[in-house]
Amino acid sequence: MQILTDAKSVAVPQSKAQLYESVLSPVFAAWKEEGRADFSDLLAARAYEMLVTRDPRLNGPNVHLAEELTGPLVVRKLLTQRDSGFYFQHNLIRDYLGSLYLQSRWRQALADISVSIDSNWLEILRFVLTGLTQPQVCKEFLYALFQKNRKLAEELFTWLDSSQPDLTEDWSGTFKVKIAEAILDSR
Repeated sequence: MQILTDAKSVAVPQSKAQLYESVLSPVFAAWKEEGRADFSDLLAARAYEMLVTRDPRLNGPNVHLAEELTGPLVVRKLLTQRDSGFYFQHNLIRDYLGSLYLQSRWRQALADISVSIDSNWLEILRFVLTGLTQPQVCKEFLYALFQKNRKLAEELFTWLDSSQPDLTEDWSGTFKVKIAEAILDSR
């Protein structure tokens, strides 16, 4: 509580995305000051790749990361080092970072037949969906996801429809019909 009383303009994060943004922004800012703004992009791309390949390690035989990249993350306890590998302390860190990469590339990723999307993708897709603010774009996202994984699309739709109904009100009825038809077809 002391931290809040000492600061006059502390913004308390209102979502998981805001929480991870507030935790990582000082690291990203320091990298930018050091002329290493590319580190945040590299980290986001690697986090996404980890999810796609199901690789739990940030580094690996073919992935070598500079200590300048891993060091601040270890100090902030976002990464842990075991043996010769770096691991995120929690999958949500990986998912948030991966969503930064996926945010502008979700159309390609959801259309890519080589990318298998399962329940492990729930949080990264939730982070991406949180960043979408246009109802039509949310609709496109969930319809594209529906083609890859109906159950995951249904779960994310239910979450979005209850948490931000203004983003689904124009198309929720047709999406619910699509879900019902898919359930009936599967019987």
